[in-house]
Amino acid sequence: MLKSAPVRYTIYGTLLIVLSEVVYHSCRLLKNWYNCNKNIRKPKELWALRLTNELSGLCSAKHETNFRKLSAISLNSREALDKIKIIERAPVCANPYCMDSNVDLIVDLLNATQYSIDLAMFAITLIPISNALVKAHKRGVIIRIIANNGDAMSISSECRYLIKYGIAIRFNSHITGKHLMHHKFCILDSPLTVKVFVVITKTSY
Repeated sequence: MLKSAPVRYTIYGTLLIVLSEVVYHSCRLLKNWYNCNKNIRKPKELWALRLTNELSGLCSAKHETNFRKLSAISLNSREALDKIKIIERAPVCANPYCMDSNVDLIVDLLNATQYSIDLAMFAITLIPISNALVKAHKRGVIIRIIANNGDAMSISSECRYLIKYGIAIRFNSHITGKHLMHHKFCILDSPLTVKVFVVITKTSY
């Protein structure tokens, strides 16, 4: 039977079609798996340290009188901000402890955040940072804040402003000055939050 040329060609052609279908669907499954998992892989972790001391406020007056005063690049940026570029950019001020420069960098990083902001802060008193937090909250970023209880509701505190917009803030349980929550750090787009967000987004399609 296989000696007949038409039969052989029919069998070979059928096998070729079946094999091509298997290869095609295997490639599609592999591509779909890759697209579903490429954003879940562990992203590059970055860190930035900003220091303040008695020199931090020395150049504030100069920035206020300077025509080209410091301002966060994100205020005028129409493109998506890249945290790597923000952290690695050249300093605007010659003073490495410049308060204005440090605040602008933090504002840019907050504006570049896509998924989550976890902030531990002794006192939140800077209006540019609180405004950036509210903007992030409005665009759907998960925000969790821990602040010190002592001055949380003072006149200079921005906590009332943040709570007004529905941002979650927790305070340490100690009211007296014996035990202060004196941390000052922030985690932006933690890998776990990014992974969970991507999975939820993809399953909601």
